[in-house]
Order: sequence, then C-alpha cells, then structure tokens
Amino acid sequence: MSALIGSLVVPLVTLALITNGSNAVNMIGQFDDNLSDPSPQYDKQQTGFSRANDGPNKLGLYYPHSVLVDTSNNRLFVADSDNHRILVYGLDSGNEIIDHIPDYVIGQTNFATGRNNDGADRFDRPYAMAFDNSSGYLFVSDEQNSRVLVFDMNSLNDGMSADYVLGQQNFTADSTGTSDTTMAFPTGLAVDSNNNVLFVADTGNNRVLAFNLGSLATGMAASNVLGQTGFGTSATGLSDWEFDSPYGLAHSTNDRLYVADADNNRVLVFDVSSVNDGMSAVSVVGQTNFTSNGGATTQAGLFFPRGLAYDDTNGRLFVASGSHRVTVYNMTSFTDGDPATAVLGQSNYTNINQVTTQSGFRGTSQIAYDSGNQYLYVTDQFNHRIMQFDVTAISNGENATDVIGQYDSSLTSPAPVYTKGYPDNGPSKLGFWGTQGGSAIDTVNHRLFVSDTFNNRILIFNLNSSNQLIERIPDTVIGQTNFVSSGVTVTSTGDVTAAASITGTNLISTATVRLKGYTVATLPAGVVGDMAYVTDALAPAYGVAVVGGGAVVTPVFYNGTAWTTR
Repeated sequence: MSALIGSLVVPLVTLALITNGSNAVNMIGQFDDNLSDPSPQYDKQQTGFSRANDGPNKLGLYYPHSVLVDTSNNRLFVADSDNHRILVYGLDSGNEIIDHIPDYVIGQTNFATGRNNDGADRFDRPYAMAFDNSSGYLFVSDEQNSRVLVFDMNSLNDGMSADYVLGQQNFTADSTGTSDTTMAFPTGLAVDSNNNVLFVADTGNNRVLAFNLGSLATGMAASNVLGQTGFGTSATGLSDWEFDSPYGLAHSTNDRLYVADADNNRVLVFDVSSVNDGMSAVSVVGQTNFTSNGGATTQAGLFFPRGLAYDDTNGRLFVASGSHRVTVYNMTSFTDGDPATAVLGQSNYTNINQVTTQSGFRGTSQIAYDSGNQYLYVTDQFNHRIMQFDVTAISNGENATDVIGQYDSSLTSPAPVYTKGYPDNGPSKLGFWGTQGGSAIDTVNHRLFVSDTFNNRILIFNLNSSNQLIERIPDTVIGQTNFVSSGVTVTSTGDVTAAASITGTNLISTATVRLKGYTVATLPAGVVGDMAYVTDALAPAYGVAVVGGGAVVTPVFYNGTAWTTR
C-alpha cells in the first residue's frame, strides 16, 4: 500500500515513522561546495531566502561588479557582489585561466554560503578591488558597509579576515558619513604605485578620496579630496573639478587618474603627480568641454560610464558604460571629446542591444586589463559572468575568448557556454528554480521525477533497488536537450511544466512559443508569475518597476503590483 503526499507516492509504512517536526533524511537542490559528490546543505540561504539553481555555489556568480588580475602572483579576483564574496581563481604561469573553478573565497567561510554582514571577514556587496603589488595588499570597496577592507594577500585562506578598514573606526561599524575618515557607499578603487596612494571613489559623497599608504592604519584620515574643496561637503556639480556620482577609477604610470563621472556622462582626467583638494581635471572624455554632460551612444559620447581600465603600453583607455558596451580611446594624442577607436559589445557605435551572446553584454560594470596577454576582462553584470577579450587588435563587436560564471553541465571540468545568463550558473545539474509541479516516484523502475518549473524541465534521478537516491545528481532531463538550457518550446519533447501556464494574453505560438513583445504602455493587467518582454525599457534595474521611453529590450515579470525586470 502507498499514500500520495502532494504528488509524491510514498509507502504507508514510512508514515508510521513520522513524528511532528522530524528532520529530513535527505535533500536535493541545495548542496555544499563538493562538486564531485555534493551533500545536502539544509540551511543554505542568501540574504534570508533559499536561492534558485543551488546558489551560492562554486561555479556561478550573482550580479558580479568587478574583476582584478594579479599578474605577478597569477591570480584572478572576482567581486561576486550579491553573493557577498570575492572569488580567487588560480592562473597558470602565463596568466591563463586554468579550470574555471575558484580556489579560494573571501567574505564567506565556504563556497556554498552568501550571507551579508559587517565584521573583518564579511562583506555587504563588495564592489571594486585594487591590488598593491609592493605590499601584497588587496583593497576591496565594501559598498553597503561604507568602507574599504584591506587584506594581506601574502597569506591567502578561505574566509580570511581583513587587516585594516578605511571609512570606519572598527570592523563592526557600517554608518555613512562625510568627513576625512568616513564614506558613503564607495565604489571604484585605484592604487598609485608611483606615489603610494590609494584613491577611493566615494560615490555617495560625490568625491574621490586619497589615502597615503605609507601610514596605513584602521580608520585613518584621507590626505586629500577631489570633487569637493573640503571633507565636509558632498554636493554634485558640473565643472572641471566636480562630480555627479563618480564610479570607476584607473591610474596610469604617467600619473594620470581617470574618474568615471557617471551621471555627468563623462570621464575626467587628473594629473596626480601632485594632489590638491578640489583640483581641476586636465582633460575630459565623452564631452567636448567641462560644462556639458549630455548622455549619448555615439563614437565620441558616453552614457553612464562605470568601469575603467588603462593600457600603459599602448596608451589605451577602456570605458564600460550603460550602453552595454566598452569603448576604447587612444590617449597618446587625445583632445577633449575625441571619438573612440573601437567598441566591444556592439557591432557599431550607435547600437545599445543587451544580449546573451559571445560578443554582447547586459549591463557592464568594472573592467580589468592584463597587459602581458593584452586581455580585457569585462564584468557582464546582468548576465552574471566575466567575459575575457583578446584586445591585441580589436574588431568592433568581436567575440570573447573565454568566460567565467556560465558553463556546460560538467561539474568538475566546466566549459564556457556563452548563451546562458542566469544567476549562479543556472540552469545546471545541481539546482532547481521552483518546483511547483511537485515530484513523483516510480517504484517499479526506480526513478524519481522532479518538476523544475521555471527551468522548464523535468529532472529524473535514478534510484537503487530499494528506491533510495544513489547520488544527488540527475541522470536525465525531459523538456530540454541538455542540463544547461531552459527555453520554452512546443515539440514532442517540449516544455512539460510550462504548458499549463501558457495563456493567449501574454504568449504567441508559432513553431516556438515566445513571449509576446510589448511597449511598457501596452503591457496587459498581469497575474503573479506572468512573463512578457518589452521593447522600450528605459535603463531597467533589478526588481524595479519597468519604465518606458527607452530602447532596451528586456524580459519582465509581474509580481502582483507591477511589471519588473529581474
């Protein structure tokens, strides 16, 4: 005899052993960080909720913000921001990616946790990084804790503690402030090794702080400020010395500091061979003068620049912007407002497509340059990945040569997949994204079926002769041709779980079921869980009601009160 619980058939004898509040004896869908033989992790959470696709995990990223290459020690650092951690990947002696699997994690004690906090060994959305080769210090802007943590990387361990903190007087404080010892949501960082100075983009205070690293100490005061005439003000401005939301920073060996002045749609260039409070910039990129700030997606214009990297050998400035692109400028003979010489992420200078392909982006953030290999690493934030480009000789819209964060179904030797863009390397073999369709057991043929609803598939796990799980990795998938795709199609092996939710109001059917395109103004009244896509979104942001009037094509989801992107 057996009984049906939900859609799971279990022997009645099992029911006799149940006591109120008894513990589970096994689990699939949330695991530890052992990729070859994953074990259940029952308390796996990130910011208070269990996450889709077995996140956090070793293979995936969740809204990464920055990347850093340490060519001297053959390491690649990734700020996996919404997993509140820094991942460290070992590179070979030529600084090439070895296996796409990180070797260390900072900010968490293991690869399967992603909780935010303060303290010397925790982050709340780490944003950017900088490395001082002379001291071996890694600097990390801990944005939501309004501080910069300093780690001695001469000894690297999982979950290691910072040695110093800037912006707070101790490791447990997280308040904002406007003074020479406080910050408000810092982002970009750059080390000036010529003068032993750390520059910090104190974004919430519309300024850049300079710290003398020769006297590094917890809670130390900044030595100088750019963007303000003193440490007690935080006003925005438009001139040759003011900022409106500074983000990315880059420093060149000829003592130029580049500042991405995001809301002024420009990059300001400062001569920092000598620094004075409120000093003027010497040049501007993205505008023809210091008093204009119109955003433009053109060869010479910029729209919300956020990430910067500089190539000292060839005199090239790389700028990642809100137009889902990276533009390249020749700074060896630059005049204010000069046009870019190349573009990545788009096939030309006027496109603003956001895509999940080998050449495209969905929301670029911070970038990093490896001068030895002439590789540019680009944080493709909304595709939850880091893209590597060979920029020895750039062709507009060229393909990436490698990727971190999106892989095939191999757990121990993952290969890049450029058409995936979900958090935490989803879909994958390990996790689920909603199991509303339930599960069922075939005791005759020893199989467990699980409906992985929003990944649009059924996963099949082989059981032993006693109908116990053999391993927690599925053996077969129905509804998809592999474990890394999740598209909705109508074929003989098509999407089983999504079929019941297909309605004529928000889907159209040809050979493939596709979401119907709308303008924001024509979106229909929604039901929770409805999906569509819009063709005129204006700068969509995660979890925020979509606004029309732009040119961004993006999926949208109805949350009960509004259509949002996610």
